[in-house]
Amino acid sequence: MATRARAARSIDADHIGSVPRRGRHLIEVARAYMQRDEDTAALTMSVKSEQTAPETIRYNGFARDMLRDLLKKPANRYPRLGRD
Repeated sequence: MATRARAARSIDADHIGSVPRRGRHLIEVARAYMQRDEDTAALTMSVKSEQTAPETIRYNGFARDMLRDLLKKPANRYPRLGRD
């Protein structure tokens, strides 16, 4: 798992020409962080993916599952999400 996260970090997403591919790459980086239980980094990459390619993350099943899992965790881990 550490290898995946390291490999993902070695790629500069800004150099990926296709916006949808850039969004998918960021989702995969977020998934790698989730597998390492680095939830804050996973959430950060998910937000970056949404800002980059909103339609890509919106319709990606892996992203939906990952975000659903993040939302199931205690709210005090992510105070800025504004869940009440």
